[in-house]
Amino acid sequence: MHDDEGLDDVDAGDVELVALTGDPNPTALGQAAPQNKSSELALVRARLFARDNVGYLATYFTVGLVYGGLPATLYGVFNGVLNVQGYEYQGVKALVTLPWSFKVFLGAMNDVAPLAGGYRRRPYMSIGWALCALTLVLLASLGLPEPYFCRDHDGSYIVECTEKTAYHSIACPNERSDGTQAEPCNARAPDSAGTISSLMALAAFGYMVADVAADGLTVTLAQTETQTIRGYTQTTAYLTRSVGMAISVAIVGLCMNGKIYNGTFAWSLSFSSICMIFAFAAVAMVPLTWKFVREDPVPQSQRAKLGPYAKSAWQLMNARHFAAVCAFSILYSTVRSVESPATVLVTRYWAGVHNLQQKTASLAGQLMFALGLALVRRYLLNHSWRHLLIVTTVILIFVDAIFVFCTVFDVIRNQYFFLCDVLLELPTAVEFLVTTYYVVEAADAHNGGMVYGLLTTAHNIGLSLAPVIANQIFGLFPMNLSDSANFIEDSTRFRKVVAGSYIIAYLFSVIAWAILPLLPNQKDQAQARKRTWGTSRSLAIAVTASLVLCFIYSVSTLLLTVFPATACLKFVGGPGC
Repeated sequence: MHDDEGLDDVDAGDVELVALTGDPNPTALGQAAPQNKSSELALVRARLFARDNVGYLATYFTVGLVYGGLPATLYGVFNGVLNVQGYEYQGVKALVTLPWSFKVFLGAMNDVAPLAGGYRRRPYMSIGWALCALTLVLLASLGLPEPYFCRDHDGSYIVECTEKTAYHSIACPNERSDGTQAEPCNARAPDSAGTISSLMALAAFGYMVADVAADGLTVTLAQTETQTIRGYTQTTAYLTRSVGMAISVAIVGLCMNGKIYNGTFAWSLSFSSICMIFAFAAVAMVPLTWKFVREDPVPQSQRAKLGPYAKSAWQLMNARHFAAVCAFSILYSTVRSVESPATVLVTRYWAGVHNLQQKTASLAGQLMFALGLALVRRYLLNHSWRHLLIVTTVILIFVDAIFVFCTVFDVIRNQYFFLCDVLLELPTAVEFLVTTYYVVEAADAHNGGMVYGLLTTAHNIGLSLAPVIANQIFGLFPMNLSDSANFIEDSTRFRKVVAGSYIIAYLFSVIAWAILPLLPNQKDQAQARKRTWGTSRSLAIAVTASLVLCFIYSVSTLLLTVFPATACLKFVGGPGC
């Protein structure tokens, strides 16, 4: 295939690009429009890969490196070394990705508060990477405590007392060999979870500052593209980020596959070493983004003002059609994402999943996500959005239930069988695109970025709220779903309790269908709502207040979940203090 062919099938990103930029203007930066597709592609490539602009794509690569790498360490560190309880693990996962909820605020800061003589992107990129690097260095210097469980002669954890481990006087005193959970060697290891996860979140906030600034630059660059190749710049940027994510997941999977991190290798890099690898990359980005990113300063007369910017956002929220979809974004992502806290413990103790295999499955999941984007783009562009969400939910429940219940009831307990649920990334891709398609219809040429930012923030607040609600619901169960001792004992009664928690999680996915009327059924209905639904100040106040309250509630509860003094509270899913 020639370079100028088949671009319409390269990615699904051009849909999102319209939402960000409106109708691209090929001469927005004062450039003459090329006479044909090949010449414009050559111009865009020359700009993207120019030596004095190398920091632009390098930012996306390094964002992918840290964005993929830090969450990839959670299974080995928190489930292996620290052995946190299931509900705490859910809280840690949500806390580490919480900075994505700040995206709209960071974007507004970029637009209304340029630095260093009028630059809206470069200074923020450098500041973000500096914060990320400093946090990663601090995280590396702290290191990890001694593991929760004792280790035998080959480095494996002694989690259960059997005849083989009865010799260990600390883990299995009094020559116990009755299949009960072994005694810990460091019972205070989980107390470090709050500090480590908070520093991870701060590092994530740093790269988010850089990522948002780079996204703003992507919008500017994309405005020079014609309809013919629209999406090429964004495609290149997000492909670069995906490469970074894949590399970082591979690094963690291979280099943190030691037995101390729930792996199988006799050797392993330490968690501190992995953090330093990411820190070196972040440090390199500080001068690279300051010196090697093309950006023209914004004249004083053209700079956005906070007052008009906020007024524009409020006017957008007053539109009934937009407020309804904001409500849909937070409600659907909350209800749909309720998950049993037993999942991570089923993965470790019953499925026996090792770190390398889990990371390999993560890579496969990314490929399935990309496949889902391609399938929807090629075959389902004009299909009912609501119907797509219902069908993908049914597929998700049916496929997931096979792997889950076969594992829970000991029909098949095999890590490769259990990890086959990477197929579930297909429905996730559909959900992502449905929201993106709506953005295209809701946005005008002047507010695409604001529309996308607000909906992204609403969606991510819902994702942060879901584990909070899940922990509170499943914390009421008669047997503790977050206690590893119950999984080691593996009683028939407890298997039924775990299965019940999954059934409830599936029911939440079905209940989420009741929220679908807030979402237009397709593009024509979205446009009709935009024309006819008018405005409502009371609805805008209600939705905005809900977003703020949900954000405060989820953040405060997540923090209570990960710190030892409060993690035991029944309010956050603990057993009680």
